[in-house]
Amino acid sequence: MNFKENNQTNEEPFLNSLVFIDPAITDYYSLISQVKASEVILLDSSRDGIEQITETLANRNNITDIHLISHGQVGNVQLGSAILNINTLATYTDDFQKWSKSLTPDADLLFYGCNVAASEEGLQLLQQMSQLINADLAASLDLTGSAILDGDWELEVTTGNIETSIAFEAQITYNSVLDLSFNYSNFASTNGLTLNGNAATVRKVLQITPASTDQVGSVFYNNALTVDGDTSFQTHFQFSLKRGQKTKGAHGFVFMLQNSQSNVNALGKYGSYLGYGSYSTTKPVISKSLAVEFDTYKNLWDNNGNHVAILRDGNVKTALAQGNPSFDLNSGNPINAWIDYDAITDQLRVFLSETTIKPIIPLISYTTDLSSIVGSKAYVGFSAGTRKRFNAQNIENWEFNQTQSTNAGTIALAENPILLSEGNQTATVTFIRTGGSSGQASVNYTTVDQKAKAGEDYIANNGVITFANGETSKTLEISLIDDTISEGVESFNLAIDNSVGATLGTKRTTLIKLVDNDRTSRQLLFELPTFTVEENSGQATVNVILNGKPSTTPVTVNYTTTDDTAIGGIDYTTTNGTLTFASGEIVKTITVPIIDNLTSTLDLNKTFKVSLNTPNGAILGTFNNTIKINIADDDNAFSREAIVSGLIDPTAFAWTPDNNRLYIAQKNGIVRLYHNGSLLATPFIDISAQVNNIRDRGLLSIAVHPEFDSGKPYVYLLFTYDPPEVYDPNNVNNPNTLAGPDEMGNRPSRLIRVTADPSTNYTTALANSEVVILGKNSTWANISRPDLDSTNDITIPPSGITSTGVNIPDYLTTDSQSHSVGMVRFAPDGSLYVSNADGASYGRVDPRGVRVQDIDNLSGKIIRIDPLTGEGLPDNPFEDGDRNSNRSKVYDYGLRNPFRFTFHPTTHDIYIGDLGWTTWEEINRGRGANFGWPYYEGGNGTNIQQNGYSTLPQAQDFYNSGQSVTAPIYGIEHLPDVSGLIMGDFYQGTTFPSIYQGALFFTDINYGTVNAAIVDDLGIQSIQQFATGLPGIVQLSYGPDNSLYYADIIQGKIYKWSYNG
Repeated sequence: MNFKENNQTNEEPFLNSLVFIDPAITDYYSLISQVKASEVILLDSSRDGIEQITETLANRNNITDIHLISHGQVGNVQLGSAILNINTLATYTDDFQKWSKSLTPDADLLFYGCNVAASEEGLQLLQQMSQLINADLAASLDLTGSAILDGDWELEVTTGNIETSIAFEAQITYNSVLDLSFNYSNFASTNGLTLNGNAATVRKVLQITPASTDQVGSVFYNNALTVDGDTSFQTHFQFSLKRGQKTKGAHGFVFMLQNSQSNVNALGKYGSYLGYGSYSTTKPVISKSLAVEFDTYKNLWDNNGNHVAILRDGNVKTALAQGNPSFDLNSGNPINAWIDYDAITDQLRVFLSETTIKPIIPLISYTTDLSSIVGSKAYVGFSAGTRKRFNAQNIENWEFNQTQSTNAGTIALAENPILLSEGNQTATVTFIRTGGSSGQASVNYTTVDQKAKAGEDYIANNGVITFANGETSKTLEISLIDDTISEGVESFNLAIDNSVGATLGTKRTTLIKLVDNDRTSRQLLFELPTFTVEENSGQATVNVILNGKPSTTPVTVNYTTTDDTAIGGIDYTTTNGTLTFASGEIVKTITVPIIDNLTSTLDLNKTFKVSLNTPNGAILGTFNNTIKINIADDDNAFSREAIVSGLIDPTAFAWTPDNNRLYIAQKNGIVRLYHNGSLLATPFIDISAQVNNIRDRGLLSIAVHPEFDSGKPYVYLLFTYDPPEVYDPNNVNNPNTLAGPDEMGNRPSRLIRVTADPSTNYTTALANSEVVILGKNSTWANISRPDLDSTNDITIPPSGITSTGVNIPDYLTTDSQSHSVGMVRFAPDGSLYVSNADGASYGRVDPRGVRVQDIDNLSGKIIRIDPLTGEGLPDNPFEDGDRNSNRSKVYDYGLRNPFRFTFHPTTHDIYIGDLGWTTWEEINRGRGANFGWPYYEGGNGTNIQQNGYSTLPQAQDFYNSGQSVTAPIYGIEHLPDVSGLIMGDFYQGTTFPSIYQGALFFTDINYGTVNAAIVDDLGIQSIQQFATGLPGIVQLSYGPDNSLYYADIIQGKIYKWSYNG
């Protein structure tokens, strides 16, 4: 950049220049004395620095240049307590516009923090700020500060012609850098560090303790890191423990982040306290700290003398998590450690290697909240100690990077359903963003026909809704067509998919109901045929619709309640009255008071009816002129407790046959173990490197072999698969492709088996015990465009099918961000069942979805195999003599997303929960059955053509062929509290009340209503509401001690229901 040359130290000060300095930077006083500007303002580090600058500029004019001297990093600037980046920029729009009023038209603004412009996000930050402030900006794309630490004072990136020079004298004396990150390739210089106790540098190596007895030392980076709930970090250092007693040396060292009163001078006791702990556990020297211990001596409280552990608050005796490396920490050889903390997942991971290549699998994975431990800031560094045993405990290089994680939140649809007249010009649909709103985010949407058709009843609409940073709600107007046809109430859907910059919520469809305005014989009807209300809700409110030509005179209808199993005066208040529809009104409500009997007696859900009668100005509808209202009993004596907490997106769990161990699958590919009443810190296994964890993909199910305790200690893992090619350098972090790890490009899935290690009491998996059971051909070569996401681009050819139309055997397709594999579960006969979704787009008509009707393709199937070989079984319904063929493995087909299933405890029939699209959820039962998707969806014992897919040529051919399909035994129409069925389990115990014994439990992932159904050979005979308000249940299973257990992916917990009656 073309700064003005200014080499004279006695130059007149810049009379219209302001320099703002954040005192959080190291040795800020030395910079003040070297500033040339007319005025230096110190920010308050505890307050928002941007707001402070706004306050300072409020009464000033004609400022020519502003210099901001503070910490920075890639794409980020720290000003007081504020972090400024592209995601937080919009928060300060008003401030920057106020700045502009105080500046001259050609003013300059200079950022001195390190690496601010060293990314695309940093460049966008400068460009957008330049437009808001109407000034020219400059920033650095490398380290700013001391040349000894590889820094300089050149601001290499500008948005215009910078006319001012830098704020300092020509020769700047400063021994640090303005960085939230640092990198010591060696320790020839310790500028920026504070060394305490016996710590010293020896031959460019940082020696925390020398090789002698009774030594203790610590080293800390001088700049305190600002910490909040969004603070993540990554650090890498190489260490060697040598020159003393070598493999018999002691005691080790710790890496820590601490906010103790001693700040950079913190130092604990020697020996086994490692410079971190002290003799008193009630008054620790280094409190408010989180540490990783590298321990080389077995104390009384240690399991062994060669381990890595997570510690906190100066307590060396209680390890929060521990890992045992396969090599000796005291070998004297260089050992590399990587420690990563992710603020979004609260996951701390420690990696260790004897090479400079970072391992894929961490030695330790531990869940913790950094900010809750250290508070608002932390100093990072090391400490070590020796006693009678010793080694030189050396750090040879050290790199540290702090990042600010942002919570972009979740995008979903709000209303369901929307009810309005077809005479309205538009229907307004609301999109909501919850759980965070950082950064820009978007979601695709499209309309989908039901009885209402695009071009006849509404204008088809598809596109993208974009949320700006901080926005939490957006609306979309859909144009309606006011036809002249007399018809009933018709509906269409709006569906969303492919969110970018935020998570896609589970509420992905909204039903839009259009009331007719042409029928001359107006009809009066209830909006719904049934309605469920809690006993303690106080009232039930239901809608009555007037369908037909608007009346110029009032339309009236009487209504009255009648008993069924609910009794008026005891369970509800007998109610009757008259509804009056004024001109133009299409909906009125009836409210019936509900009586809570306030007893602890468990009752069956009770029902009563509300009927319409004596209409005036209209007729009663042929259907829905009576509504059944279910009163869900709330007088149960059940208790619900979280038995396992601290999990990250738990998706599934499985008990060992002796009920002593609970293996828990996390969506990210880590399997945790709950044993003897506690969650073990060390994972059973971490396969995250091969799990594609994005959107609805990930490690989705787990099963334990029924002979686990009898010589087959096998654990089965079902997941969306990232083949090794995702780690090709051309794919990793490449913005031009979706082929990298955890990207949204097309992927396959796999089922693997691992062996639990008896030498660790089955708490970890045997290394290299993995066997692929299903998906052996789920390889990179068989994926159609792993670099692209075909959720929306349905023109991309399907994966797992050759160019000549031949199905590849043993390939599991996920050509979508969702609709991957579902569940793996053992049947009572010892066979292994797997559910696999259609792998097609979940938000639009996708012609590739028709492959579920092909029994030579594994998409949209229930698969039944030998658990040891993965081969199809000889008694499978479509077995063709080749146990490895696709059709030999198929048990049922014609399914959309059979995420969970279960087996009847006596008949052993399979019960499948199939997540529907726009209108229906299904419970299916059968062997060798075709359940009809994508040509049919929904119905109760009947088949209903799927409106969206019915126009495909393949669908018409299927309808004309006369082929039969198996109807659902229970279809659940999408109502205000129904949209995502999760099949549970049969309750097989005797401790629950009799109305639940033998019942089939299922739930709704979005609304959290748990139901219990009584089932017989004819289907579902009755349904009892069991619980409400529990969204996020992804597995619901009968477990030991006659209880029900469930995994809550939102809360990160495993819960248990017990009966206390």
